[in-house]
Amino acid sequence: MLILLKVVFFLAFLAGIGFMVYYFYLNSMVQRGLKKSFLWPVGLLVFGLVMSVVFSAAVQISPTQVGVVTNTWSGELNVLESGTHIWPFTKSVMPLITKVTKYSTMQVSMEIGSTPAAEGGVAASSGSPGQPVVFFNARGWGRINKDTILELHKKYGEDYQTEWVESVWITTLKKVQGDNPYDYVASHRLDMEKTVEKELQEQLLAEDGKTPLVIVSQLAIVDFDYDEKVNAFLNTVSEMQFQTQQAQQQITINEQKQKADVIAAETNFLVTKRAAEAAQIKNVTEAQGLADAVKLAAEAEAYKLTTEGTAKAKAIAVVQTNLTPLYIEYLRAMGWDGAYPQYYFGGGTTPILQIPQ
Repeated sequence: MLILLKVVFFLAFLAGIGFMVYYFYLNSMVQRGLKKSFLWPVGLLVFGLVMSVVFSAAVQISPTQVGVVTNTWSGELNVLESGTHIWPFTKSVMPLITKVTKYSTMQVSMEIGSTPAAEGGVAASSGSPGQPVVFFNARGWGRINKDTILELHKKYGEDYQTEWVESVWITTLKKVQGDNPYDYVASHRLDMEKTVEKELQEQLLAEDGKTPLVIVSQLAIVDFDYDEKVNAFLNTVSEMQFQTQQAQQQITINEQKQKADVIAAETNFLVTKRAAEAAQIKNVTEAQGLADAVKLAAEAEAYKLTTEGTAKAKAIAVVQTNLTPLYIEYLRAMGWDGAYPQYYFGGGTTPILQIPQ
C-alpha cells in the first residue's frame, strides 16, 4: 500500500509537469485567462511534489523486522518497531534527511565452507604432530538481538553476517581444531560442535561482555575431510583393521565350527548310546518275557500233571475202596475174550485146558 501511494504521488507530480508544459505552449503569455487556467496544473504539480517528498521517507516495518533510522545530518540513530512510519507522525523519519535500514528478527542460516569439505571447506590445522589439515563444512542458525540492534548497526551494519559473524565463526572453528588432534571431530563431533558454538557466542557479545549482539544456536558440522597424507594413513589403517577383522571373523567361524563338530559328535554318541540302551532294554525285556512264558508253560504243565495224577489217584482210591471179590470176578469175566489159553507143542497149538462142551 505504501509503495502504491508513492507511485500515485509521483505520477501526480509528473502529471502536473505535463499539464504545465501543455499550457505553456498552447496559451500566450499575454492572454487574459492564462493565470486562472494555469493554477490547477501548478497545484497538481506542487501537491505531487510535496507528497512525493513526504512519502520518500515513509517506511513499513513488518512484524518480523526491526528498523534503524540514521539521521544523515546529525548521525543520530533510532529504532523503528513494526508498523508504517510517515513523517510527521513518526518524527524520527524525516524526508531527504534520514535513512532506514531493515533487519530481520527471524533465525537465518549461517554456513561456512561447502560440501564436499575436501573441495571447498574451511581448512584448519590440527594439534597433532605435523599439524595435518582438516577441512570443514559447518552450518548453524543465528538471529539478531533486538535489544542491542543499535550497537550491532553502528559496528557492523546490515552486512554483519558476512562481514563479521562468518569471519568469527571461521576463526573459532580453526582455534578449536588447532587445540585438538586431527581425529577429534571424528571421535567427538558433538563435543566439538558444543565447544565451537560456545566460543563463537562469546565472540558475538556487546561491549558489556554479557549481552549477545547475535544469538547463535544449533551449530552442526555437516561434513569434514582430511588432507591426502592423513587419508592415505587412514586408508592403510582401515585396510589393516579390515584384514584383522577378517582374520578374527575366520577364527570365530573356525571356533564355532569346532564347537558344532563337538556338539554333533556328542549328539551322535548320545543317540548311539541311547539306541544301544534301548536295544539292550528291548532284548532284556524280550528274554524276560520269553523266560516268563516258559516258566508259565512249565508251571501250567506241572499243574496239569499234578491235577491229572491227583485225579487218577483219587479214581484208583475210589475203585480200590469199592473193589469186592465178586466185583473182581465180574471184571475178570468182562475182560475174557472167549478164547482159552494156548501153548505150542510140535507144529501146532493146543489149549492148556479143555473144557468139555
